[in-house]
Amino acid sequence: MFFDPEQGWRGVVGLLVSGIGHDLNGRLTALMGIAHVARHAGLDSELLDVLDDQVQRLETSIRALRNMPVGGPGKPELTRIKDLLQPVVELYGCRGGGDEVALEVEEAGPSNAIRMRVRPFIEAVLLMLAAAEHDHGGKHRKLRVQYGSKHGEAYLLVEAGTGASGPRMATNATVEEARQLLELAGGRLERSELTESGALLEVRIQEAV
Repeated sequence: MFFDPEQGWRGVVGLLVSGIGHDLNGRLTALMGIAHVARHAGLDSELLDVLDDQVQRLETSIRALRNMPVGGPGKPELTRIKDLLQPVVELYGCRGGGDEVALEVEEAGPSNAIRMRVRPFIEAVLLMLAAAEHDHGGKHRKLRVQYGSKHGEAYLLVEAGTGASGPRMATNATVEEARQLLELAGGRLERSELTESGALLEVRIQEAV
């Protein structure tokens, strides 16, 4: 399942649901196989370790599914980008499409408190990751996310290098949807560069006083 930039948030949700569903099915199959072996051979410590690992992975998938941003935008909350990034990255890692996500997160400075609507911010970041990662041939680029605080504002950068299959498909609709969601959240999309040589998306949010 490839990402269609013109589908915007709807397309990202499709990728996530596809990936999470595939992951849950794989974990369930593994647990069923272990249970079958256990019934016929007796459960030893090694099999218990494998079972525990699969249960933990299943719990991670279920947690990601529960973190899917659905419903209204909610009220502004006091939070930090640092606290929001881990569940966002974990959720995006479940997206379908073949290749695993190659994503590096860098804390470039302090993560000061901000007041914002969390749900539309999460949706906007997921859209930005999808827009930066995918090229026109459905290939996946390596992503780098950087965050920090500067001049009274918190910032988030999403960067991606050159893809492997030539110029990128236009993703203006996806970026515009992310821009609208960020404004609803209480932030703004400062820069949006999607070119053949890569991608750069920059978010700015006023720090809480």
